[in-house]
Amino acid sequence: MLPLVLSTTRSLCVAIFAMVIVGFGLPSVPTQANDQPTWSQLREQVQTRLDDLTELITQAKSQGIETEYAMVSVETIKAFQNAAQWDHDNVEEVRRLFKTFRFFHKTDPTEADKLAGNEMQACLQVADHAIAELHQQMAGERTLAATPDFADGDLSLGPGYYQLNGEIVFPYTIVWLPKVDSTMPDALGRIGETYFALSSLKPDGTYDKFALKQRVDSARIQAAQHFSPLYHFWGHIPAKWMIKQHPDAMLGGRRFTQYDIDNPLVRTWVEQLCEGFLPPVADAYGDKPLLYLLANEPHFATAQGGWLVKNGQSSFTQAKYQRWLTEKYGQVEELNAAHRATYQDFASVEMPFPIPPKLRGGPVWYDWCRFNMDRVNEWFSFLKATSQSAVAGHDAPVTIKMLGHHLVDGQRDQGMDIEYLVNLQDVTGGDLRIQPHDATFYTHLEGGLDAQTSWTSRYSYDWVSQGLFLDFVRSLAPEKPFFDSEWHGFGAVHWRHFELDRNYVRAALWHGFSNGMGMIEPWMWGRQPDGSMRNQADQIGELATQPIAVDAYGRTMKELNAFASLFAAAGTPTQRRFMLFYCEESAIQNAGYAEQLSTTYESLKLLNASIGLTTPTHIKQLNVQQQVVIVPPTPFISDASLQRLQDFQGAGGHIVLVDADQSLHRTEMGSPREGDIAIRPVASLAMAEPFQLASRFEKVLEPFRVAQPLQVSITNAKGEKRFGVFAQQVTEPKTNRLYVILNNASRESLTVTIRPRHSPTTNHADAPVRSGSSGNLDAASKTSITLSDAITQQPIESPILLNEYDVRLIEVKQ
Repeated sequence: MLPLVLSTTRSLCVAIFAMVIVGFGLPSVPTQANDQPTWSQLREQVQTRLDDLTELITQAKSQGIETEYAMVSVETIKAFQNAAQWDHDNVEEVRRLFKTFRFFHKTDPTEADKLAGNEMQACLQVADHAIAELHQQMAGERTLAATPDFADGDLSLGPGYYQLNGEIVFPYTIVWLPKVDSTMPDALGRIGETYFALSSLKPDGTYDKFALKQRVDSARIQAAQHFSPLYHFWGHIPAKWMIKQHPDAMLGGRRFTQYDIDNPLVRTWVEQLCEGFLPPVADAYGDKPLLYLLANEPHFATAQGGWLVKNGQSSFTQAKYQRWLTEKYGQVEELNAAHRATYQDFASVEMPFPIPPKLRGGPVWYDWCRFNMDRVNEWFSFLKATSQSAVAGHDAPVTIKMLGHHLVDGQRDQGMDIEYLVNLQDVTGGDLRIQPHDATFYTHLEGGLDAQTSWTSRYSYDWVSQGLFLDFVRSLAPEKPFFDSEWHGFGAVHWRHFELDRNYVRAALWHGFSNGMGMIEPWMWGRQPDGSMRNQADQIGELATQPIAVDAYGRTMKELNAFASLFAAAGTPTQRRFMLFYCEESAIQNAGYAEQLSTTYESLKLLNASIGLTTPTHIKQLNVQQQVVIVPPTPFISDASLQRLQDFQGAGGHIVLVDADQSLHRTEMGSPREGDIAIRPVASLAMAEPFQLASRFEKVLEPFRVAQPLQVSITNAKGEKRFGVFAQQVTEPKTNRLYVILNNASRESLTVTIRPRHSPTTNHADAPVRSGSSGNLDAASKTSITLSDAITQQPIESPILLNEYDVRLIEVKQ
């Protein structure tokens, strides 16, 4: 029997109604509510519901019931009471801000007028969801795990993840979330942040005293309020006096690095900046962990049509390219032979700028792109060394916010050598993107999402870009945490969704953290402390206007942190069985390589096997007895990289080729390779659409798969086999308990059946690869297993029906 604690009969009815809703969700009810009586009634309804929720939380706490999840809902409602009131009182300003949205003409023109009412209606849904869940908890139908308190204890950088009091945690916040005199961080996370840039450097080489005092005071306050780690966001923006007095130093700048990285004067300014800013801020922050974010979305495009290539390139860059060619070729005759040119000497080499795309596939394109990567690598090495040497006695790791779509993007003229930068960073970073199928898409995506062939025909959310980047980084550097400092799961330049489903939010975050995410800061909270909107269009249709999405984010992060060690074990497995081979030479030379790489990755990931990525440099670290290398269509490869593949095979390793007739037959410079490539694959597959390719992989990789403790099958309502549910079998490191993480990314409702295997398996990750014999044990065991939902602590039976976006954490007991 439910305890009767709600203050009104109306509220009780609403709460009971909400309790029967699967997932506690209610459809939104757009409400204009601009006339004062209606608005007042709506405000009163929200306040009454909030009072009911607060009263119920008090009672639940007195019974020792976990209420931190419900407190997220309280803070969300309070924030949006404030925000919605401002939106209601300033509707003309809201209309103006909406019109600044780049794609306003493609949105509902009445969205701004309905915003305040929609926010209040969403607050009612948030309250109903929380009330229903609390009633289930108090009735013993749901037991939520305690979640760590980031305001209590010592955060430290551990191997692979941050730790709080020695336990793995996932620090989180939202970009621009209020930190001072706000209770929002209790619900939405406590990562600290400060900002520094050349724009605050004075002509005498000192940091502006007023700006420095602000940063020092802010660091001291954040330290006192347990915001950690404190990351230093490095904004590469020049001061006005620099632009005026040294315009040449701006030549070659790009969107977020607005000056020439090869100019010696810029290097001097950077050194002065670090010496003047970093030590006093570090001292103010005390002994809490620091983190230097070296750049925001760095890119240094050089090809025609690239991002801000109109800014040109400097003579310093040209001279550096000439020196690079000298070091590579030694003699100009060697250069002329390679480039099919007639240069008199290296000093006479001039690269056409912007670079014509027609050069792609040839020697000039390859050399320039490789040089561009090398010069950017050197720039980041300089930034790391300069920032870390400026602060003695502080352990300050570095990270870079790399563009998360790089691996699925066919462009390679931007100078980003992801493998080098992963190895350079201490905490790897990026801004990943993931999006729901029912979003409104803009720009180049509008015409590219065919209902029959695109990802929207297969998946409820687009997971491939996020998964590929995380698996790449975590395969190369499993010991380094991954920090997404601008997660685009709530909106991006190319999409918006004005009524995000809380189940989508949960599924997208589960996907990230079960694949190696370690710390997160979504884009963005576009409100001032008084509830007013920031004067920019970024918040239109994102978190600052969506209470349900904010509530879902805060609750899901508490949930993930409650099981952090388990999700960490899933995201960073001790060994990955099947390793997808990434070749930078093909990425540089072939515009279609990235698409075929991502399709191959997508197909492999659908198998629910342990998938990773490797490179010509990394492959020597693989265990030839226990890991299989899959080579996607790779038309260009250097002799050295090919030799690494041959060495792997020669040591007993197994290789699978996709589209073998298109692979490995050209050098990195574009020349046909002479002679036998000497690769004898155990299987060779033709490229196909993802589901078909997954079926082909399933057959050829079956002999090499490692037997897992459980048989997990995925079927539709007709009992037909389907792909689209991620099923990760994970043993919790400390308790040795077995769990299954389920995440339905399919557009279908699918059934998951979990059975024990015929006999217990042993050290699966160490099982040798043997061609010709199945690694899977065949028949299901008659041994019974008991399943329970680890989130609710309630028993659950197999088969399990998963609807779109559904996730489950299943504990298995034998």
